[in-house]
Amino acid sequence: MVQSNLSISVLLRGGCLSLLLTSVLFIFSAGILRAGQPAAPPNWTVDPGAYQFNMSIIARVQYLGVPTNASGNIVGVFVGNELRGVATPVDVSGNMFYFVTVYSNVASGENLKFKVYYQPNDAVYTSTQSLPFTTNALVGDIPSPY
Repeated sequence: MVQSNLSISVLLRGGCLSLLLTSVLFIFSAGILRAGQPAAPPNWTVDPGAYQFNMSIIARVQYLGVPTNASGNIVGVFVGNELRGVATPVDVSGNMFYFVTVYSNVASGENLKFKVYYQPNDAVYTSTQSLPFTTNALVGDIPSPY
């Protein structure tokens, strides 16, 4: 399998996960993404009405360790092969962030995996890292500039 230097980072702030200290910002890299096959942009859609619970994630996509601002990128969040959340980038002061609402019918514990359609390479990549679903959690924040 081909490996890539593309990764997704999720910004974590204290209070969201029990292991974090309050008001300390960490960058959690979801690991190296495995290269997928070249593809047209995926037609990923989620029906929020089909689910009882949700959580929110603010994420960034990185290529070669540098955040990418490609406007055609798409982030998908999956449980197994089922899409549970999808987002396109939103420009926040010149940086692209992904505001993903993730859905579930289980209050907590489902294993979330990330896929990224990386527009410059016209390919879908799968993250090697995962995140547990937690109802009403907010994982991520946009740090305040100086």
